[in-house]
Parts: sequence; structure tokens; C-alpha cells
Amino acid sequence: RRVLFRSVCNQKTTTATTFFYINRNGEPAFDATKYHFETILPFGDGLAAVRRFGQYFSFIDPSGKTVIPPQFMAAAVFADGLAPVNLHVAEGMRWGFIGKDGKMVIRAHFASALAFSGGLAAVQMIDGKWGYIDTKGSMVITPKFDSALPFYNGMAQVSVGSTPGYIDPTGKYVWGPK
Repeated sequence: RRVLFRSVCNQKTTTATTFFYINRNGEPAFDATKYHFETILPFGDGLAAVRRFGQYFSFIDPSGKTVIPPQFMAAAVFADGLAPVNLHVAEGMRWGFIGKDGKMVIRAHFASALAFSGGLAAVQMIDGKWGYIDTKGSMVITPKFDSALPFYNGMAQVSVGSTPGYIDPTGKYVWGPK
């Protein structure tokens, strides 16, 4: 039987807010006294990014066990076997993508990055423009947008200036500016 994980906020008047996961019955998915977090994200591909108080982001499995140790300034949800993570590199703080083993798969050189959806991930270049990469790290939609969101049902919302539009996975506008 599959367990549904949800986050729950536990705020006490004398302590900081903590979060933990619950199962379908509304019970803690694992020992909430031992596994409470400052920040949690949804599970994707069997792992979830979490941050314990005073630590970097790490990734846990559904039992609460840490499988990728704390080492990231920020992280997002695993999808298509990859998760965007933010870390310090020689050029400064950059985003890249790790595999489920915690190893860097796509070099950390982006100003920002979103999780994969439909085999593509929106990434922001250092010049501020957004484009899309595939799971190999190849740029498949040229960075030319001022904002970009993940693909959903075969389309992604993008904007140039304040003008929004929707593109298909080839980068062609479906609706909006031509």
C-alpha cells in the first residue's frame, strides 16, 4: 500500500515552526520527534529535499533516512531522475542538477533552475534570460525569456518583458507574442 506524504506545520509558542510528513491516516510518516525539519519539499522520484535547523539541504527517502547528505544552499523536487540544487562554486552561487546518488549530473552554472517537467527544465542564465535544457544538460530552447515556468500539459508559460505567452516543447509560441 502506497503511503501519501504530506507536510504538517507544528508551531509552538516558545519554539520555531517545524514541519514533518504524514501518511494517508494523518499520522506522522516517521518519528516526528526525531524527524522534524525547518523546510520540506514534496517527494519526487522517491526522495524529498529537506533542511534541518542550522543545516544545508539534504534529501531523505520515505523512511526519513538521509540518502544525500546536507550540502546544498537550496534544492527543489526530483523529477526525471534529477533535482536542481544550489551550491557555491568558483564563480559564486550557482544552480545545477544532481542524480539520485547525489552526484552532479548537470554542471552548476545557472543563476536559477526549476525542476524537470516533461523532460525539460527552465534555467536562468547569468545574464537573466531563461531557456530550457534537456536531461543531458543540452540547451534545447534558447534563453530569451524574462521569466519561464515548467511545462504542464505540453505547454510552458513564458514572458518577454511584461508580455506573457505559452510555448510548446520546441520553443514555438502556442499563444502570445510571435
